[in-house]
Amino acid sequence: MLSGELSSRLTGRFVEIPVFGLDFNEFCTFHNKEQNSESMKLFLKSQKVIISVNTVLDYLGYLAASHLAMPVKRLDIRGKKTFEVGEKYYFQDTVIRNALFGYRISDIGQIMENVVWHHLVSHRYEVFTGDQGGREIDFVAIRNNERIYIQVAYLLASESTIARESGNLLEIRDNYRKIVVSMDDFAGGSQEGIEHVRLIDFLKKFD
Repeated sequence: MLSGELSSRLTGRFVEIPVFGLDFNEFCTFHNKEQNSESMKLFLKSQKVIISVNTVLDYLGYLAASHLAMPVKRLDIRGKKTFEVGEKYYFQDTVIRNALFGYRISDIGQIMENVVWHHLVSHRYEVFTGDQGGREIDFVAIRNNERIYIQVAYLLASESTIARESGNLLEIRDNYRKIVVSMDDFAGGSQEGIEHVRLIDFLKKFD
């Protein structure tokens, strides 16, 4: 049964409880690439598959209804409203993503984004991608009327990368927590109020 069929198929009262795949700590106790409709259409075109954006949107809707991939809406940080278009999709399990698109080391940044998104939603954050005057913030995570701004980068290996990831956060004129997540070994501490956290520490300690 798809999630949209609950009210029509079940009679009487019911409670819907979202269940997510294992997060990092749960997985360790026992022994995620974003896509949007236009980029998926371009990918399929490169594979010699001609398909319309509306058809892609239909398929994305089926994936969301089955909870295999979930939409993340864009939030206008200045206006504090959500956009009706331009959402991203993240997979509940990156194994599904790899099965569909294959694994490429060049996709590591996108895979990291998927992992961070999964960790946030599994800890009951309401998650958006942020728009700050045309600059993208990877995630705006909201819970209990508090919000956290998060940028994800594979490595902060150059001044231009640091300026891009931190600069977008510095443009936000409020006092909520701001974090850059990366796989740098030297991560830690903060600069101008922006925390730098290793991905492994974010998954193990962030709640």
